[in-house]
Amino acid sequence: QATVVSGNTVKLSWNAMEGAEKYKFHYRVQGSSSWTERLPNTNLFFLNNLTPNTTYEYKVKTLCTDDASVWSSIKTFTTLSDLCDVPTLYNATEITSNSSKVSWSSKTDDVKYKLAFKQAGTSSWSFLYPTIDNLTLTALLANTKYKYKVKTKCASNIWTNWSTKKDFTTTSSLARLSDNNGGDPKQQWNIQVYPNPTTNFININYGNMPISSAYITTANGLIIREMIGDEILEQIGVRELADGLYFFVCQTVEGERVIKRFTKIH
Repeated sequence: QATVVSGNTVKLSWNAMEGAEKYKFHYRVQGSSSWTERLPNTNLFFLNNLTPNTTYEYKVKTLCTDDASVWSSIKTFTTLSDLCDVPTLYNATEITSNSSKVSWSSKTDDVKYKLAFKQAGTSSWSFLYPTIDNLTLTALLANTKYKYKVKTKCASNIWTNWSTKKDFTTTSSLARLSDNNGGDPKQQWNIQVYPNPTTNFININYGNMPISSAYITTANGLIIREMIGDEILEQIGVRELADGLYFFVCQTVEGERVIKRFTKIH
C-alpha cells in the first residue's frame, strides 16, 4: 500500500514476510527506463524528495538469508500537487537559562506541526502542536542539553516523517543574552585579567578604559556572567566554572570591545 503524504513524500507498506532479513524496493517515475533502489529493514518506510503531481511505479521483493523472492507485481501512486514535506530544522536561537527558540522550514500547504523535545539522555519526549514555523520552549533546566525534532501535517491530513534531530544547551542561571552590538576588539585599551590560568577567581585591572558593561563567555560564546554599571567588579569568583577556556569581554560607552582570554583549572 502507498499512502501519499504530500507532493514530496509517500508512506509505503506491504505484508511482512517470515524469515525476511530485509527487502529490496524499486521505484521510478512512470515511463522511465531505470529504477531507483532502497533496502529497507522493515515492511514500512517513508520515501521522500519526490516530485509533486507525478506518478511513480514501484515493486518489492523479500531478501532472506540464502534466497530471495520474485518481484511483486508493479503498482503505482501519484504524489499530490502541494509542496508539504518533511521540515528542515534550523539552529536554536535566543537561548537563555530556561528557554530557547526553535524554528524550521515551512511551506504554504503546511497545516500544523508536531514538535517533540526532551532532555538529552532521557527517553521520554514532550510534544507541542504549533501552527507556525517557530516556537519558544520555556520552563527548561539551566545548563542542560536538549534534543528536538518536528514533523508536518499536510493538506492531505497526513503527517510527514520526523525531521532529523538537533540539539541546544541552555546557559547557566547567571546567563543573559547578548545584544551582539559593538565593533571589533580594540587592543589599545590597557586592561589586564589575572592570574591566568586561575583556580578560584580573576582580578581585572580596567586601566583607563571607560567601560559600560563586562561579561564572561565560554569558548563557544555563551554568556555565563554579565555586569552592568555598578555591578562591574574588579574581582570575580570562578571556582564553580568547569575547567576550560573562557573570555572576559569589556564594552566601552562608545560600544567598542576588548576581549581577554583566561583558562580555568583545578
